[in-house]
Amino acid sequence: NRKAHKEVDQISVASSDDDDDVVSICSVCSVCSSSGGASRGGAQELSDVEAPSPPTPSRALALVAGVDDSDAHPQLVDDEAPSPGTPSRAPAMTDGDDDSDAERKLPTPALRRKLNSSNPEAAEFQFTTAGVLIDVELLRGCTAPAVTVSRQVAQILAGGSSPSTARILRRGRVVPVDAFEQCKLRLPPGRGGAPDVRSKGRLLVCGGAFFNFILRQWQASSGLSTYLPGRTVLYCAFRPRGSTLFVKVGFRALGQSADAAILRYIEKKSQELQITNLPGAGIFVMPLPTDHAQLVDPARAAEASLKAALQSSTLLAAVPSGHRAEVTSFSHSLEYFFVTARTPGQSPLQALTDVLRGFTGDCELNPRRAVAAPRGSG
Repeated sequence: NRKAHKEVDQISVASSDDDDDVVSICSVCSVCSSSGGASRGGAQELSDVEAPSPPTPSRALALVAGVDDSDAHPQLVDDEAPSPGTPSRAPAMTDGDDDSDAERKLPTPALRRKLNSSNPEAAEFQFTTAGVLIDVELLRGCTAPAVTVSRQVAQILAGGSSPSTARILRRGRVVPVDAFEQCKLRLPPGRGGAPDVRSKGRLLVCGGAFFNFILRQWQASSGLSTYLPGRTVLYCAFRPRGSTLFVKVGFRALGQSADAAILRYIEKKSQELQITNLPGAGIFVMPLPTDHAQLVDPARAAEASLKAALQSSTLLAAVPSGHRAEVTSFSHSLEYFFVTARTPGQSPLQALTDVLRGFTGDCELNPRRAVAAPRGSG
């Protein structure tokens, strides 16, 4: 074989979609996705060659092969760069990847005693607040998802306010927080709902309540998500159509959901973009450009910039289309395109990758494939 495949590393995370789907994110070799002729879950050459290289068996490919779509969960899979000659790289670590105690910085026994003291000294606790988060100096550098504190310490951090003042909904009744509930300093949720170990601040929680440092009062945790920063991304979904790619571009607000939450939205928008388990099909997920952050509507402005970048590119030709992949009409919003490469010998996906890397400034931006894993496979 002219190109060698490398073993796939797979990381499982939980999807935030309504059906509790399982999401797999893994890095795949640079030739593991192309159009036409592949068995379900198989890998093919992306560059223009006469015959694709057969895939080397691996954990992730074994999960993909032979999937029955009628009894499967949608998933999202990371691909390596399609352009030849790109150096391979290790999969990027995501929030909560490493759960080993050796890597975590846990509170020392002395610190735990201080945080759980029933007669603490207020002067011992130096902290700052930002929104609903509190940055306790004693816990800086600690990556434990949650650290238990006594009610007395919690009241010091909350300016004397007791958790029992909170009212929460339980079994159809509005009740105060139970006196036996533990108070904790918890890391806020990050990508996919996993604890954000990079966060400098923590949430002060007790049972079903959290302390809102903006309002200076305890509040039911059911309203917490409205105070946490959301996440909006750009996407470019694609599927092969002969020698071209049919693509859709846009933006999507994910909140704390994993990237795979985009899949159902896209597949509902267009029957022509049913990309799950389709060889050669996939999606790029990109953050909003930082230079758009100060605009009135950064997401919509970024979407417009991305569409302009595709239509004015010297690397590919983007012909407008509609959600049914029409060739005689196109969407007024210009979100669907047929894409071909302008450079001889370059595949449409290689050209699309180069354009998106130039747009985002991320030279390691890679496409992802949507695959299905059997139910109960973990």
